Amino acid sequence: MKKPLSLLITCLAVGSLVAQQDPVLMCINGQNVTRSEFEYAYNNPDHPHEEECKTVFDFVDYYVNAKLKIAQAQEAGMDTAIVFREKAATYRMDLLKSYFIDSKQQEATAIRLHDQMKTEVDGAQVHLLQIF
Repeated sequence: MKKPLSLLITCLAVGSLVAQQDPVLMCINGQNVTRSEFEYAYNNPDHPHEEECKTVFDFVDYYVNAKLKIAQAQEAGMDTAIVFREKAATYRMDLLKSYFIDSKQQEATAIRLHDQMKTEVDGAQVHLLQIF
């Protein structure tokens, strides 16, 4: 009876250590920033000031300023402006295309179809092919 009870207590203790919540690193304009959110932004290879933010401390200043600018834009209602929504929709579509379209495969298919069209097309036929 003692072994299963001690095993259960050990499992619960290990489980509670593993399931700890993501700690809050800072609070910017009333919004909590968790460690995972900050690490994701820091490790993102596409952040715009990569060459300026060589250390974590430099990136903290950049990150705080960016978050404050976003908060100011939201308070000013810029996130609901038509131009902003159109730009965000365009960005979203471009991002989705990069996930759904394999450009290497698309290029290989286009070359294959072009070569096939050269050999199989009659002089009197016109073939139209739309490639996205």
